[in-house]
Amino acid sequence: MDYFVEERESFKRIIFFVPDDSVEKVINSKVMEVIEPKLGKDKADYVYLCVKEIVNYLTALNVINITGVSRIDEKTSLLLSDSYLGYVRDKAKAKKSFVGIDIIKRNDGVVIEVHNSYRLPENHEKRIRDLLKNLSLGKQFEVSLSSYKGYDFIFSIMTVWYILKEIGIENKFFRIGNVGNRTVVRIEIPFSENYKSVRDA
Repeated sequence: MDYFVEERESFKRIIFFVPDDSVEKVINSKVMEVIEPKLGKDKADYVYLCVKEIVNYLTALNVINITGVSRIDEKTSLLLSDSYLGYVRDKAKAKKSFVGIDIIKRNDGVVIEVHNSYRLPENHEKRIRDLLKNLSLGKQFEVSLSSYKGYDFIFSIMTVWYILKEIGIENKFFRIGNVGNRTVVRIEIPFSENYKSVRDA
């Protein structure tokens, strides 16, 4: 099997090598199980879209490391196509490079953490830090799809930020950074105003 699912009463974990169709269905199912009963289908769909964007980015980071390319470009953007998934899956298995999703139920909310097998590159970390700072200051960005070729990770981060804002999740509940030898992205989804952030717990 190309993915692994662990479930307990207040915890779900999904481990996989590439986000193929079967994995995406599992991710969607587990996210919807937790979010939809509390926030409704529309918001649950948006949360899933955020998780999907993050999964694509962290998988692409794994691809950079296991294939030896220096950046996410036209070649690694093929990760989003079925024709490239088998090749990447075999490479990832050989190097034990996986992506994991932890869905953790807490009092008055849920924490979703997505992590991979490698640290954020320094240039990515700087761009993300600058982007999130500017977004939090209310700066607007014009996105031109003609200005680049292939996949630019910064658009995934920006998309997640705007979706979370649209569904009423404060930017303080969205974090991305290095933890040990991994990249970890955390989204906290409050179900009530009584929710306390992981950072404040």
